[in-house]
Amino acid sequence: MKKTRSLHLFKVLATLFLVGACVACVQAKSLYILTSNDLHGQLEPLMTTRDNKPVEVGGFGRLATVVKKYKKQYPGQVLAVNCGDSLTGKYFLHFRGEATFKTLSALGIDAATLGNHEFDMGPEAPAETLRHCTFPIVETNIDLQPESPFAGIFKKSMVIERAGLRIGLIGLMTPHLTRISQAGVKISASPDLAGAARREVRKLKNEHKADLIVALTHIGVEADMKLAKAVPELDVICGGHSHTLIKTGQEIVIPQPDGRKTMIVQAGARGKHLGVLKLDIDGKHITNHAWEALRLDASIARDPATEAVIESYRSKLPPPKKITRTTVTLDCRTATVRSREAAIGNLICDIMREHCNTDIALYNGGGIRGDRIMPAGPLTTDDVDSLLPFPNTIVTLHLTGAAVKHLLEQSVSMLPRPYGGFLQVAGLRMQVDPKKTPRIVQTDRNGRPYNILRQGDRIQSVAVQTGDGSFKPLDIDKIYSVAVNSYMAKGGNGFFMLKTARERKDTGLFLHDVVEKYLGSKTEIAPVADGRIEIIKGQ
Repeated sequence: MKKTRSLHLFKVLATLFLVGACVACVQAKSLYILTSNDLHGQLEPLMTTRDNKPVEVGGFGRLATVVKKYKKQYPGQVLAVNCGDSLTGKYFLHFRGEATFKTLSALGIDAATLGNHEFDMGPEAPAETLRHCTFPIVETNIDLQPESPFAGIFKKSMVIERAGLRIGLIGLMTPHLTRISQAGVKISASPDLAGAARREVRKLKNEHKADLIVALTHIGVEADMKLAKAVPELDVICGGHSHTLIKTGQEIVIPQPDGRKTMIVQAGARGKHLGVLKLDIDGKHITNHAWEALRLDASIARDPATEAVIESYRSKLPPPKKITRTTVTLDCRTATVRSREAAIGNLICDIMREHCNTDIALYNGGGIRGDRIMPAGPLTTDDVDSLLPFPNTIVTLHLTGAAVKHLLEQSVSMLPRPYGGFLQVAGLRMQVDPKKTPRIVQTDRNGRPYNILRQGDRIQSVAVQTGDGSFKPLDIDKIYSVAVNSYMAKGGNGFFMLKTARERKDTGLFLHDVVEKYLGSKTEIAPVADGRIEIIKGQ
């Protein structure tokens, strides 16, 4: 009898042990968040340099291979997200957002937030092409007027179930949306990022019983860190906008008062990397995490199904043609064109000035794309597409010397930080002291600049080129003819003063076409940085 009881007790204990082990297995989960951002229409692989050698990296085909691999290996445990600025480039010029959004849908994106560049062709273009998405768009801080074309397209927040967890998603757009894009007046992004996030997080937690909160943001990594401190309920922030490559194992961790942590990750730009954040979760608590910025190099095969979607659009593009040859390398990196004189900026501005026969030409560094060092050799139509991916026309107008100086002060107000409004120039020389007081502009509640709060005094001298090639000091009372692009002329990048300029004329000529035609008339080119923007070095 004792033996029977002992055997029964053993069976009970063994059963309890197995049940307990199974419960532990159920509670211990792993979630894989795959994040991409600032793809900028780079559907095809990008040719870049590594160790001074040309290498191929990125492309949506490789992105799809990795996403699909994770989803197959860890079914029900993978959340693939995108954090905006998916558009620009030749596919945007020719197909608006259709090619990009259809390909992102095919490769398995589960949810996304938008970036400012989705609005570079105005609000109607993304409103139309977002209908090709099979994944939801989350925009928590965007306010729409009732007649907005985006009515019914955006979600303020949502819940996705993965790994047995209810994951609440919010999406945040840069408050500078209306300043740095063509979003129009029927849409605005609230600057109160923390307030908008906090309200939606509360709803996700209380009404929808979310276990984890993930923010998809297009506000830049510095704003992400401020957000994490202001809204401690956020578990993960997948970011974009600042093109920050957070390297493997170097994720930003913000400790919270209750002992929890908020992880901030971002995967660079142009699809060179895919971010992989693994979260080990026990119950509703993150017990461990690991971050990898996976470089999408040639060792990763391209997914055939995704390549087929890309090819269906690529086959409709005009074939690339050689138009000229550069005998020098061209530094088209974002950090260069947005913070100092660049030979490529000089070339573009010289072409604008010559074509329009103006005294001065100005071009915002944020309008020069490619983000790479272009090697000496042939230049093709594809190269021009990547350099000038926006449908900007050339606009001529008349400005006083005082107004020109205002523009230049605005241009250098963010130095030494790269800034899309940093101006590349032609027809003038200027000396800049970044140690002096920067300009500050006043913005309305929607982030639109409308007034100068502080003039700034970083521009130390300006001289304008005369007809004989010599330079004379800028005359603040004189009227100068100036060529700019249509984005700037509409007040983009904070140049609101251009909206009321005199003798304003939109030539109707696309800058892209003017540059391509000019280059096609030259056997070879060798643009240089000739000292027209001198930045005084600090001690």
